[in-house]
Amino acid sequence: SLELGLDVETELVFLHLDVLGIDPNLLPRFVHGRVGRLERISILGDVCDRFENGAIGLAWPGSRELFLLCVPYVLMLGAIHVWLMEWPVPMPHSVLLLLGCLAGWLVEVYGVATGNIFGAYHYGDVLGYAPAGVPLVIGVNWLVLVYASAHLSFAAQISPEIRPFLGATAVLLSDVLIEPVAVFLGFWSWDTPGEGSLFVAPMRNYIAWWVFSLILLSLAEMAGIQRKNPVVLRYAALQLMFFLLLNVLMIFI
Repeated sequence: SLELGLDVETELVFLHLDVLGIDPNLLPRFVHGRVGRLERISILGDVCDRFENGAIGLAWPGSRELFLLCVPYVLMLGAIHVWLMEWPVPMPHSVLLLLGCLAGWLVEVYGVATGNIFGAYHYGDVLGYAPAGVPLVIGVNWLVLVYASAHLSFAAQISPEIRPFLGATAVLLSDVLIEPVAVFLGFWSWDTPGEGSLFVAPMRNYIAWWVFSLILLSLAEMAGIQRKNPVVLRYAALQLMFFLLLNVLMIFI
């Protein structure tokens, strides 16, 4: 037992951390600012290992069902890791990030209910708890992708007016990699699929991803969201490598 005096739900979160190979006792130390740089790098290495092993496990039919159970937890824990890297987070910054997460989830809720934004699609049961038919982890992943793209465009040292366009294009390219894997693994499915093995979704989906990302990134630019997270770009790169590897492995399955 961790003996932290936590409620049952929080104890379960710590149990999932333990199962995934990440020391759960680090979380309260993060909150109190007592985790050093080397330990943070070590945790990122653990997350990297989970993605690499997860890609192989999801590709192999014999282990796919087991590894699918871990997907929402790995995505959520990765996002928590990114957030903790800049703890303590200023309150205005935290509020804006939470609003971005909520906006990503709400646009998906509207999209699933009406089919008017991305096209007609629905989520499977792989990604965990899904009120209104949209998993909560989807809003979190929207935030991570957009936040990472904001860091990428800022690192490119281009004018503030162009940064949102570069970031939105990066998010779009991410979706091109994500869609084939997501459909193959049952994360979601399209009622009107696209054409070809790469563009498996309707073209309006890719346009909507770009436009919605552009709106969020433009708002972040105007709000002056800080872009000093030391690991968000590396974590986003790990996600993309994960989906790229699975795209390749799918050819041989």
